[in-house]
Amino acid sequence: MAAPPDLLMERLRLAVAPDYRVESRLGGGGMGVVYLAHEPLLNRGVAIKVLRPELYTATAAESFLREAQILAGITHPNVIVIFRADSKLGLHFYIMELIKGPTLAERLAAGPMPIDDVVRLGIDMLRGLEAVHRLGLVHRDVKPSNVFVLSDGAKLGDFGIARTSSPGEGESPRGEGTPDYMAPEQVLGQPFTPRGDIYAVGVVLYEAVTGRGFAEQSKNVDWSRVPRGLARVLRRAVAENPEDRWPDAAVFRKALERTQAPGLMPWVATFVGGSLMVGAVILVIKKPWYHAPPPANTHAPTVAFNQIEYTGPADRRPMADALVGMVHSDLGPHMNFDSGSQALVVRARMTVTGGDVGLRLTGGIPVSEFHVPIESWSALRDSIGYQIVLGVWADRSPLAASLPPRALPRTWDGLIRFLEAEQIVAQSQWERADTAYRRAEATDTTCWICSWRILEIGRWLSRQPDPARVRRVRVHADSLPPLYRSFIHAAQLPLRDRLDTLRAVAEGSRDSFLGWFQLGEELFHRGPLAGHRRSEAIPAFERAARLRPDFRPSWEHLAWAATAEGDSGTAANALDSLESRGVTPDAFSLEHRALLYTGFAWRFLPASPPRSSAGLACRAMPISAPGRGCSRHSMCHEERSR
Repeated sequence: MAAPPDLLMERLRLAVAPDYRVESRLGGGGMGVVYLAHEPLLNRGVAIKVLRPELYTATAAESFLREAQILAGITHPNVIVIFRADSKLGLHFYIMELIKGPTLAERLAAGPMPIDDVVRLGIDMLRGLEAVHRLGLVHRDVKPSNVFVLSDGAKLGDFGIARTSSPGEGESPRGEGTPDYMAPEQVLGQPFTPRGDIYAVGVVLYEAVTGRGFAEQSKNVDWSRVPRGLARVLRRAVAENPEDRWPDAAVFRKALERTQAPGLMPWVATFVGGSLMVGAVILVIKKPWYHAPPPANTHAPTVAFNQIEYTGPADRRPMADALVGMVHSDLGPHMNFDSGSQALVVRARMTVTGGDVGLRLTGGIPVSEFHVPIESWSALRDSIGYQIVLGVWADRSPLAASLPPRALPRTWDGLIRFLEAEQIVAQSQWERADTAYRRAEATDTTCWICSWRILEIGRWLSRQPDPARVRRVRVHADSLPPLYRSFIHAAQLPLRDRLDTLRAVAEGSRDSFLGWFQLGEELFHRGPLAGHRRSEAIPAFERAARLRPDFRPSWEHLAWAATAEGDSGTAANALDSLESRGVTPDAFSLEHRALLYTGFAWRFLPASPPRSSAGLACRAMPISAPGRGCSRHSMCHEERSR
């Protein structure tokens, strides 16, 4: 017997034609049915969720519309994206991204998940909730069937019963939610806060680890199947008293991240953590003969450089072994010399002919050759060290990759200090970066780019430029690539000409994130003085962030600009991207970041406490220090005028 026709699908086809072609039913939930559809104009698959006609009431329609509005206000990789909502032919529906993957409930039907996968799942869920909570909302129905497990991460969906978390508006009607994942206060119909979502995430992760339901065990929950460190984190998440749980999703996420073994962390993140050691004092080796390897540093990059192939007179062979020992002594505080699957392999071949010593370096570093008189053979230690540092560090720096060798410091210790500073500024740690660049400049006086960076950071810190350093940059500008020369030239022009020059530079080097960042910064901070709208900076910052996501100042500036212009989705996404990258800011940046979050709350969250706290923060900032956050930004000028 043929299956009965799907009358709802036929009505939906008429309602969304010709923009969408409904193809089949994907599934259904309590309130709605989801269909697979195709959007011919963009040639992409989409999902359409339609409210069940038999459940239609004014309240149901309002709840369904609320879900669409909530999703439309969130742009985040861990939250399902909604494209549009509409009502036609008596149907209420919205169009959302098509998720090509199973729900967590479907995945758990096959049994518990590996611990590492559970931790990553939890981190993704909490990142999504951070974006939700930041807009003053709570999900209130986090459960396995509302989480989609994809190859590149997890996504939260089904916000049908989400509510504001503002005081007095978060009460939980009894029966609304899924009992097995409801926090105790939700079961009792008491006010629901973001900590209720934290409870639900804890329950979901417990179930993912053990394969057993949490609620069914009542008070005697069995934690024996959960690793001790993870159990400690989850126990706090599912505490009966909301005040005993993790205070917010970000803190919960960071606690989860700390349970990961070092070997499971992304190597780049491990490298960034290890980069904090680069500022240590460089060892000065008095004796050139040193063979004992330094103790391993588990946070530093690993380099495989344990021998030099030798060709030449036998009595000169010890020179090759001595060079290996010297390089280990020089660079030992900054990297581990060992072999392994993650090691940067450095190969070297020494050839001694008459009074000449030749050295060829290959492997994972730039191919290079050196020749020195035999009486100066020990000078090769600096050449080897420089090439290793360049190979290990250069591609880890968002900024250094755009610099040719002639623009870099000439010595290995100057280079390593410069690259440390590059990583620090990419983390938006302005005062630490200023100190690091000054240290690099003092270590190696050929670091002309250090001088330019110091001047640029000084602008952000509202410091008067040192005339001697300005002259130094201008004199040596020819050693820098054209992009940087254009920046130096633009800084000397009147504002309108400066903006025109920076735009031409950005559009002429479309793949250079730094060009777009410089343009965006100038448009945002000084563009209105030349008749430009402040919003013109947003596309430039977005382009910079897309081209180099690990350069945190782009996200920071994008968050400021979007907040000032009232774009909550862009601002929330920028804040989340900013928070998920890098390390804890320094004191100045932490103060600046706090003001940034306060500005977001003041602009987008419900009126009352957030606005008043923002006003206090703005009024507390000295107006004579425009670099220190709010006096550079118009929303604080507005607050000051109140």
